[in-house]
Amino acid sequence: MTLLLTSFDTWKVRQRSNSSDDLLTELQQRSGLPDDVVLLRKLPVDFKLAPELAIAELLNCSLVS
Repeated sequence: MTLLLTSFDTWKVRQRSNSSDDLLTELQQRSGLPDDVVLLRKLPVDFKLAPELAIAELLNCSLVS
């Protein structure tokens, strides 16, 4: 089974980072993720575009039939 983990980009200019993306970065750097985990990081904070990108990644990874 493959798991897709996502994070969003910052949405305010003053934000240096997004805590969910920081967590994914930390896990990736520590090799704390299994091989069957796919990361889709820094999705745009856009109600229409973000789900489209996530679905495209799911299809690309063959996570959905």
